[in-house]
Amino acid sequence: MKLSIILLLLPSLFINKAAALNLEDSDNVDIKRMFAIGVLDSENIKSLNYRIEEFRDSQNLQWTFRIINSTEDPTPVFFAPHNDEKEAFDTGVKFITKHHRGTIVNLLCNNKRYCNNLDPNRYFCNVSFANKVFSFLPTFGPIITLHNNEKGSVQGKNGLGNISINFPLPRTKTYARNTENEDDMVIHVGENPPELMSLQLHQFLAQAQLNELYELYSTKYFECSMSYEAHRRNLFYVNIETQKRSPEDANYGLQLDILEKVLSWMNSVLQNSQLK
Repeated sequence: MKLSIILLLLPSLFINKAAALNLEDSDNVDIKRMFAIGVLDSENIKSLNYRIEEFRDSQNLQWTFRIINSTEDPTPVFFAPHNDEKEAFDTGVKFITKHHRGTIVNLLCNNKRYCNNLDPNRYFCNVSFANKVFSFLPTFGPIITLHNNEKGSVQGKNGLGNISINFPLPRTKTYARNTENEDDMVIHVGENPPELMSLQLHQFLAQAQLNELYELYSTKYFECSMSYEAHRRNLFYVNIETQKRSPEDANYGLQLDILEKVLSWMNSVLQNSQLK
């Protein structure tokens, strides 16, 4: 086997060698929380591996990654950068236990959004950090991230968050198809006019009646975000963004539903391309 191929396989090889997830051996509050709300149980936990990986970047900042994956198939891989966005992490774990495949990578930041006084989702201008994060992810894409946001927009009445389909951000195009849930959307990034994959996703989201935010990539306004860095690396990027909700909320679990729909679309696109 060529060295280059071995290097491409290293992330998945490391994941497969992770230790089995054991509640009794873990003092992780999120693991215990997921048991309490029914995401994890004594049976599905047997099919999960769990590991912690620490990394120090070129600025000597320490980062701690938490990785949970299926013992059967570690693909697809999801990245949830914000440690205070609990449903995003839960969504990744729920997908893995439901479908017996997948990996969720999450940053541990004491249950806060910021690590080292930085937003990790805006730190991708640091090459060492960016390379580390992308080492967990598929070499050729797609890049799938999971995020949660606050209810509403600060621009709207009684809004708290900074993302809403009703209030477009600079250098974006928005397509509001479900204004009752203004915080729930699929975000992707690309050129203007869009490339084929982005156009196909746009058509799918319109058919599925899902809110859509399309970031217009610009080297002039490079913002060190993961979406921009993924596009710069020629990787297709999709973010499933939903409102922060408690397990008691009727729409808790909506993020998993959207994720499954988008992944189903991705699989159909891949199959169609292979048939041509």
